[in-house]
Amino acid sequence: MATVERLGTVVRFGDYNCGHMTTTATDRFLAPGEAAQRLRCSIVTVYRAINRGELKARRLGAHGSLRISEDAVERFMRPVRTPDETSTA
Repeated sequence: MATVERLGTVVRFGDYNCGHMTTTATDRFLAPGEAAQRLRCSIVTVYRAINRGELKARRLGAHGSLRISEDAVERFMRPVRTPDETSTA
């Protein structure tokens, strides 16, 4: 079980919904804290987005460090259009 320490409070998270993520040799991966800085949100928000499947992440290395590709962060930041916004009535 992973833990995150933020402002003296320890928040525990269960298993992460890492999903399937294809990568290339040029992909750059970010730690959850780095992704949070890019998204201008808290690290807890990043973990929640991963758990909900909104932000794709994967475990890398022998210790299973959680990493998020820069492409996944960019896709997460794109605005979502509703059917009302895309129609030309």
